[in-house]
Amino acid sequence: MAAETLVLKPTQAPETDLILPALEALARAAAGDAPTAAAVVTEQAALVLDCEVALIVSPATGGDAVQIAGAWPDDAGCEAPPHAPRGLGEHLAGLGMASWRRLPLQVESHPPLALVVASRGEQPCAQMHLLEAFARSGAVALAAAEPAGAWPASVDVRDLERMRAVSQLIFGVSHSLANVFGGILGNLYFLREAVEQPRSRELLDRVTRSVRQGIELVGPLEAFAARPMEAGMGPVDLSELAAEVVALVSAICEPWPQCAGLELRAPPSSRAELPEPCPAWGDSRRLSLALIRVIGNAIEAVHGAGRVVVETETDGTFSRLRVIDDGPGMDEEAARRATEPFFTTAPETHQGLGLAAARAVAVAHRGSLKIARGPAGGTAVTLQIPANPPVDASAGAAPSGPAAIEH
Repeated sequence: MAAETLVLKPTQAPETDLILPALEALARAAAGDAPTAAAVVTEQAALVLDCEVALIVSPATGGDAVQIAGAWPDDAGCEAPPHAPRGLGEHLAGLGMASWRRLPLQVESHPPLALVVASRGEQPCAQMHLLEAFARSGAVALAAAEPAGAWPASVDVRDLERMRAVSQLIFGVSHSLANVFGGILGNLYFLREAVEQPRSRELLDRVTRSVRQGIELVGPLEAFAARPMEAGMGPVDLSELAAEVVALVSAICEPWPQCAGLELRAPPSSRAELPEPCPAWGDSRRLSLALIRVIGNAIEAVHGAGRVVVETETDGTFSRLRVIDDGPGMDEEAARRATEPFFTTAPETHQGLGLAAARAVAVAHRGSLKIARGPAGGTAVTLQIPANPPVDASAGAAPSGPAAIEH
């Protein structure tokens, strides 16, 4: 019989302040590859729905057997070749789950997929009333994600030896950290099984959350090291990119009552209405991820019930993506420190990496990120990106000083 899988259960109710970061995480996952998207969907399902096991499954050949495309926690998807796939009920019983529910996901151009949530208790998850909304948002993320290996790294790049050396160092350090974190996480699971006092388990859960945050931080380092920024550069129309990102975020947010009062606008998406092209030279995927982070920050600023507008403009030298919200705005200190890694005004639900990560993308493009007061008293965040490829492709990125702040 399979050993029980001990998992970290969220300690906070999924109110708006918890749901909105989860929706941003789904949007960022949608801009990635399918395996990553499946992993994020299951992790966020466990957090938002408060279940002990979350799976993304598809039918396998024969009987009621399933193939597991994503699992939270990671070892809940332990069935893998050469072992024959097991039936879903048998697999969950082996994990010690007493109740579960399987909800089909409407994902176009994919094999049939389903979200499975399970628990040792009488209900599959503590927040059953959120299950259908989450499944709809998760399906949008899975449908938008690219197949694994969809981003070729072969591009005409020059003089990248120094970047390769730095990348190798970053990759080695981040990979070693990932192994260290993984060992700590595994031992925490065993330690939690050995203790019975609620207070001790609560403290272990906090440590486990911190370790998982460390693992999440290591991932982008490895991704950066594996693929230099120049490798993905090319012509990008920021107007089209903004329209696509806003359509994606809107589709993910649409099922949720917490976003019922949200007005999210972008440049018109139809060819007949599309404004003048807004050309830029960059990595469209990384720019999309940066824009998703800025939009997510704006949606949280208005608490899911306000106006967020995305604008684009170009002067021929630089092109700009501007996100304006009508929230309460930032005070001077918050605006000054907003792009500092780990600075956040909501430490319970945020790591403080959204604007810092967006700014890092802008700087890597030889651009900048600027924060200003919005016309309606909220905040305007502008990503400025060169409109044309650099004359010297081997030149380094722009200096990484503090974000510019306008008043």
